[in-house]
Amino acid sequence: MSTKKGMLLLAVVVIVAIASNILLWHDLAELRTHAKDQPSSRERAGNKENLWLDNFMCPRANWCGVDFTRLAAHPRTVSGKRLFILGYLAVDGGIVSLFASKEDYIRLEYGRSLEVGGDRHDLVALIQAHGNSYVRLEGTYRLPELGPSRSGRLGTLEPPIEAFEFQPRAFEQGPEDIGVRVRYLDESATEK
Repeated sequence: MSTKKGMLLLAVVVIVAIASNILLWHDLAELRTHAKDQPSSRERAGNKENLWLDNFMCPRANWCGVDFTRLAAHPRTVSGKRLFILGYLAVDGGIVSLFASKEDYIRLEYGRSLEVGGDRHDLVALIQAHGNSYVRLEGTYRLPELGPSRSGRLGTLEPPIEAFEFQPRAFEQGPEDIGVRVRYLDESATEK
């Protein structure tokens, strides 16, 4: 008797499992057909109708303050725009480059650097004024057409290039400088 009950219980479990799989596959197929009607996140990012990613990266239409992390994550979003970016300016192998940091320059981290374009006269003047130091550069960013550039860098910062001396913080802050957010209540809520 117990063998028959066990077999019956096993049959019920198998039937329930098959039925739930059928329902799951039906729901999954329905989700897939619905997803085909919706643009992917990549399509939305490149779509000029939906500027969420552009607004996240570049709140202005043609100018963008960006760091190397965001540039590496979203190079197509800022390609063709004027960038304002902080980095370590140096000459590496005959190429004027802006690295994310001095340590990246020392360790030859080309994946965290940009080539700085321009004619030789302007590049020599730029290096003489700001070479081997941190600087903020403004220029038009160009993504390499066929993936990483010939030097493995993120792309090129094209002229006209403007350089601004990096100004570090004038003071350090400590525990006494920690602020507390103050929440103000809406006056209409306090009248009740």
